[in-house]
Amino acid sequence: MSNSTEKKRLLLLALLSIALDVGTSLAELPFLGFLPVSIGSEELTELLISTLLAGDRLKLTWSDRMIGLLPIPGITAISVRVLKELIQKTR
Repeated sequence: MSNSTEKKRLLLLALLSIALDVGTSLAELPFLGFLPVSIGSEELTELLISTLLAGDRLKLTWSDRMIGLLPIPGITAISVRVLKELIQKTR
């Protein structure tokens, strides 16, 4: 696979992961004050989705997963791994 095709594939995977994370974060907003576990459960759901999306195509490290657990919409284990991969490919 060519380098540009690989970059496009990585970016598409990251955008899908970010969109799913932002969507689940927005869905949780109305319940933020009522369910104190909503942030944790949303982040664990996002981690599961990231792991399933990555599959065998993208090797997620523990640091990727831990950073992905930060409750910041758009920061996912996949987006962290893709950023690391793209930085590594441009060197």
